[in-house]
Amino acid sequence: MHQAEVSRYKEALNLHKAQISDLSNRLDSTQAQLQDQTEALEAAQRLTAQVERKEEAISALREEGEIVTCV
Repeated sequence: MHQAEVSRYKEALNLHKAQISDLSNRLDSTQAQLQDQTEALEAAQRLTAQVERKEEAISALREEGEIVTCV
């Protein structure tokens, strides 16, 4: 191989290494964002469940109040 050809392959290799490094960093960042969003979604689901339970409790108490008032 000629020196110029070897040099060209080395440049291509370095470019590919840089691209791999960039993609790896972007993947890490995306995975971290996904983890954060997953945690936020789970928290929202827990809050929704709490609200639903409280609404059911309020409804039950209102029904009790109506029953007591009728008696």
